[in-house]
Amino acid sequence: GAIRLMVQDGVGVYGMVNYERLAPLFALLKQRNAAFDLVLEVFTQLPGASPEDLRLVPAEFERVQAQLEAAGRIAPTRILAFAVYPYMAGADPKAKALGAAYERAVLSQSNTISFAGRALDKLRDI
Repeated sequence: GAIRLMVQDGVGVYGMVNYERLAPLFALLKQRNAAFDLVLEVFTQLPGASPEDLRLVPAEFERVQAQLEAAGRIAPTRILAFAVYPYMAGADPKAKALGAAYERAVLSQSNTISFAGRALDKLRDI
């Protein structure tokens, strides 16, 4: 079978600055005309995390929106999320708030938003 390249943005752990760190990889992929998917981390890792206690919480929508805008400029084949459940659709009130903010801003029939010229649909989970 075919191998599908997927790049996880690392923003949930390292912040938006990680897009600068990934820029050489994205430039190489573009130069080689390589198809790839971009996986957005829709969580934030809290300080004091360890391998035994990752301390992940749902991201703020403003950060996810910045990730979507960055992803639009990079132009991957697909934009995916890690992980819609539990960080956008879980029982946690912050997850529900993130999912609702995404629904209002991106999926609203009356308010179609595009990021870098690309219309977005529901983020797919991986």
